[in-house]
Amino acid sequence: MIDARQAKLPCEYVNDATTVRVEVLDEKSEQTPENVGVSDIDWDLATSICRVPAKDPNELPDRMAAGERFRDYEGVRLFMKFGEPEKQINYYDRLTAKLRKKLGQTKISKEHFGKIILVEVTFDLRIVQEELLREAVREAARHSGTTLAIILAKREQNPHMRYHYCFSFTFNQTGASIKPELVELFDRVGKNEVTLDPILFSAYSRTWEEAEVRARQIAKPIPE
Repeated sequence: MIDARQAKLPCEYVNDATTVRVEVLDEKSEQTPENVGVSDIDWDLATSICRVPAKDPNELPDRMAAGERFRDYEGVRLFMKFGEPEKQINYYDRLTAKLRKKLGQTKISKEHFGKIILVEVTFDLRIVQEELLREAVREAARHSGTTLAIILAKREQNPHMRYHYCFSFTFNQTGASIKPELVELFDRVGKNEVTLDPILFSAYSRTWEEAEVRARQIAKPIPE
């Protein structure tokens, strides 16, 4: 691609489905949002890239260690818009295939009551279509008479800068009726124990709004 610095701005480059527009950055340029992420604008990504007045980046650590304070200069303001993928991923079909493979790989002996399969998934379990998810699991375990339960887990971030898991449980109804204590155990784990922060001994805050409310509550003075 031609160096934009040698072109007359604004200029535009097109390569297949990708279009790049380069224009001068001045006070009239579109602003990037101050909060994390993009809202109320037609961009999927918006960020500002800054530079500091130094000829060689290798000298920066020494100058910073000496206590020098740098003023950032905005060099690039980047806006990106991503098109829709040509082929949407069918997470349910992929899940069925993954579970079938895992069920075939996991063997048990006769003295065991049944096997429990735990699989980590990449999609959000909170916004799935429940019926499609149940059908995907049922289709995978349809011919497996030794499977007691299938557990799906999605790793999630939280405002504490740590991780917790969201779970989905599917039980073999026959096995669950014989061993109801196992169902109770996993139900307790999924709904209570893994939602508790072991350091703060309180439920994980799943959003920044929840974290802010809790912070204000903690900051309130204790009445004498």
